[in-house]
Amino acid sequence: MISGLQKQLGEVQALLQRNQLPAARKLAEMLALAPQAGRDAWYWVAIARARMGEHPLARTAIEKAISLSHPDANLQLTASNVCQDVGDLTAALTHARRCIEIDPRFAQGHNNIGILLADQKRFDESETAFRAAIKIKPDYARAYANLATTLTKKGRLDEARKIAEKCIAVDARYAHGHYALASATLQLGQHASAETALHQTLMLAPSFADAWMLLATLFRQQRRYQDAFAALGKLAALDASRVDALAMAGDCAWCLGDEQRAHVLWADAIQRKPTCIEAHLRAALSLPEIYTSSKDLETRRERFIHNLHQLKAKLPQLLQADAYDALREVQYANFYLGYQCQDDFAEQREYADFISTILENKLPQFFQPLTPTTRSGAREKIKVGFMSRFFYECTAGHYFESHVTALDRTHFEVHIFNPRPGGDALTDRIKARADHYFCGDELLEQFAERIRRADLDILIYPELAMEPKIFALAAMRLVPVQVAGWGHPVTPGHRNIDYFLTTDVMEPVDAPRHYHEALVPLPGIGTTYGNPARGPVSAKTCADLGISVDAHLYFMPQSLFKVLPENDALVAEVLVQDPKGIVLFFSTERAHNTQKFSARLGVAFARANLDMAIRTRFLGHLAHPDYKRANQLCDVMLDTLHWSGGNTSLDALAMGLPIVTLPGEFMRGRQTAGMLTLMGLEELIAKDKEDYVRIAVKLGTDKAYRQAISEKIIANHDKVFDDPKPINALQDFLRDAVAKSRAKGGASLS
Repeated sequence: MISGLQKQLGEVQALLQRNQLPAARKLAEMLALAPQAGRDAWYWVAIARARMGEHPLARTAIEKAISLSHPDANLQLTASNVCQDVGDLTAALTHARRCIEIDPRFAQGHNNIGILLADQKRFDESETAFRAAIKIKPDYARAYANLATTLTKKGRLDEARKIAEKCIAVDARYAHGHYALASATLQLGQHASAETALHQTLMLAPSFADAWMLLATLFRQQRRYQDAFAALGKLAALDASRVDALAMAGDCAWCLGDEQRAHVLWADAIQRKPTCIEAHLRAALSLPEIYTSSKDLETRRERFIHNLHQLKAKLPQLLQADAYDALREVQYANFYLGYQCQDDFAEQREYADFISTILENKLPQFFQPLTPTTRSGAREKIKVGFMSRFFYECTAGHYFESHVTALDRTHFEVHIFNPRPGGDALTDRIKARADHYFCGDELLEQFAERIRRADLDILIYPELAMEPKIFALAAMRLVPVQVAGWGHPVTPGHRNIDYFLTTDVMEPVDAPRHYHEALVPLPGIGTTYGNPARGPVSAKTCADLGISVDAHLYFMPQSLFKVLPENDALVAEVLVQDPKGIVLFFSTERAHNTQKFSARLGVAFARANLDMAIRTRFLGHLAHPDYKRANQLCDVMLDTLHWSGGNTSLDALAMGLPIVTLPGEFMRGRQTAGMLTLMGLEELIAKDKEDYVRIAVKLGTDKAYRQAISEKIIANHDKVFDDPKPINALQDFLRDAVAKSRAKGGASLS
């Protein structure tokens, strides 16, 4: 009889191999009811039920098998897997640990323990478990892949990449190994390697849904939105219920200019998952890069404010979101609001409070008031942190490089935190001068804990609202003193930001009313900014750049989203008064936005009887030496209204290019005016729009006057470039702020 039972159990296995699940289950259950049935019959009942998705019934069966058996590690492993499918992670972990109690060298048991601990975000313990599995079984590809994934979660990206490569060396056909390699290399900023690894993953496992999602994420980071859509379409065919894919698809549609489709996708995501914070945020607060008119801007702003109030009303519902999902989805910075160039004081606080409420609900430990450590008072050096993803060749990188590199290391210990990998020569200079440098895309709570462990005295966020993860981190109280910089010159609104660094020459007299934070006005332009003229400048001609030489060249190089509709008539009037004038812009990375801007500008040009095709040029991306050469070849820079030039103005001044500007109401519209004031060039600062046009046309048409102004600019370079006073003032502020914090014995000053 026993041999007959074994034969019939073999038939169950054969049915399972042929995927004839109902028949396999029926036969296994019949055999399990036989008087002579033992653990094997109940084991195959559990397997058949689990394969059919009947996990609670499978759990009953495997527990029956265990009760009829002597201690067996394999049965405990199956029980662990079934309990995991049921969602009982505590029981799953108990069974997995029982595996290795029975057989300490049972590698699969260690691996399962690691998986369960990783699911609970207990990454240190999961790493130990995966390493134990590999030590027992050095060719265990699955454990290598799991270890690589855990190391990626911990931010140890280089190590994760190497472990994933070991996994592939062990088993080149294990799809999860290639996926683990893709995850690590993507976060290292090695996009080509990540894409290759993902294509290999999907060749081996075309139905690997998470791989399609990661590929879409890679494409979105590269602004390859159509490719991202294609990847998300593949994912939808596999699993149409993925709400994260719907939210990302909506974002891609928005970035491609299809606002209607974006809102349909976000609405679908919200319908499927009412607590999807990302979809709610994007549907409510997304703003376009280019407005079709001033009326369009006004309408969009009214809608934004209304939706912001509605979001606040939805908070009780959104607070029910799963913690892991909430912490990922709440990372959203309302970057484009500031570029409407209006008073955002109330809106920034309301939005910051919305983000903070969700974060405090999920991570209350990071919202407790901090006091300086008992040893802080005895420190020889002040520990200063900088949190930025922009320490590379860009506006924020150039502005704030000296805040890191020029601090006196006899008095300050500098820690850098960067959530995004990659970099260039500027990044290397930052790394070389930092006492501690961390770069990695950790989970939000891990990053917060990392900053806490650094035990800093003061933390500076140079450009809040430009990186979603950093904006979320800034909501928390991670350091006794927290400071925002003017890399994004709009009050962030966070109650846990104590100070706002700005510059004394760029702020209006009523500046304090624009900020929730205590203002710290640094002298000059606020930074020791190296003169760009010392760097290489190309020798290209106007013809090389596609610019007519028989024209007066007016340069407006700002990103087009900074060129508000109010600028259009001003530019047109300059060209009306200078028939030989041509204005130069830069195209955007998204072609539809360049087209949208051109259509809007064309309306103003048509009213002025100007031919857009003749009187404008749109340049493509230029390397910095070529960009500086373009400044030399132009006659006048036209500063944008309301959001004036920063880096663009400094590059122009370095090349001796005159700039005409009209100061705005807020600091963001007064940067160029501040630079010109320092250089004694107030004649280039207009009193009103008519004066702006007059100055611009005089510079464009009067060569002798333009040459005299250019010489004056160059003669006064030392007024804005290489000035040590801002760093000296910054150091004084850091000492004073930390001393006040220690004396107060607390953190929040706002």
